[in-house]
Amino acid sequence: MDLQLPSWFKYRQGAAEPAGHHCYKLSAPLVDDAYIRIHAKDGRWQAALAQAPDGPDIRVTEPVFARENDAWNAAFELYRAEKIY
Repeated sequence: MDLQLPSWFKYRQGAAEPAGHHCYKLSAPLVDDAYIRIHAKDGRWQAALAQAPDGPDIRVTEPVFARENDAWNAAFELYRAEKIY
């Protein structure tokens, strides 16, 4: 599955680079780098945000997403809430 970048992330000139299994490094001008990742748990997906690819989660959702793509969207929202607003 290809990662779909949200339009707001593209407008901020953000870049996403693979950083492991279900993990991406996000970078954008004037914003600290961060890592988003998703995990499957009990048949559902959860999203997380971290400062390092193998570091502890800064923010995490509950495993409530039925689709992988929905979890990625939630991960981007965690990034936006923590790093941009």
